[in-house]
Order: sequence, then C-alpha cells, then structure tokens
Amino acid sequence: MTKLLKNESGFTLVELLIVVAIIAVLATVAAPRFLDVQDASNQNICAGNRASLESALEQYAALDASHAYPASGVQTDLVDDGYLKRAVTCPDAGTYSWDANGVVSCTEH
Repeated sequence: MTKLLKNESGFTLVELLIVVAIIAVLATVAAPRFLDVQDASNQNICAGNRASLESALEQYAALDASHAYPASGVQTDLVDDGYLKRAVTCPDAGTYSWDANGVVSCTEH
C-alpha cells in the first residue's frame, strides 16, 4: 500500500544538523571578535569626545576674563555659550570631568 520513493528531494536530518553545527562554530568564533571591535570603537569615541571637550575648554578659558575653566563636569556652560553644539556623552555611560588645567578624564576610559 505504501510506496517508497527513492528520488525525493530535500535534506536529511543529518545534513541539517551539520549545517547548524557549522553555523554555531562560526558564531562562537565571530562573537568575541565583534565585542572587541565594539569596545575599541567606544574607546575611540570617548577619546574624540575628550578632545572636543578640551578644545572647548581652551576656547572658553581664552575668552573668559578670568581665564578660568567652568566647574568640572558642567557642560551646560560650554553648550550655552556656543563652545559645544551639544553635551557629549560617553558611549559606555561614563562621566566626563576636568581638572584645573583643562585636562578631561572619563570614569570609564
């Protein structure tokens, strides 16, 4: 009553399992590399933000009558006076602060 067809097309369960195993191995190898690249990118973004803040602080101090920097970590003075277009944020949720010499540091990098 039932007839077996030998020319059926499709994949066997073993073939599908092999493909899934290969994809899992590739994902295992690629994921750490992706995370390393993402961390390096966040560090570069943070370095660029620190450089922008230092430049804005230098301009602020040069044009301020007392030649003083604004209070550490307060970017609103720099934004309100036009030295920054917007407040910069660390991609890893760190906070920026600067010392009396205008050197900017980040709590994360």
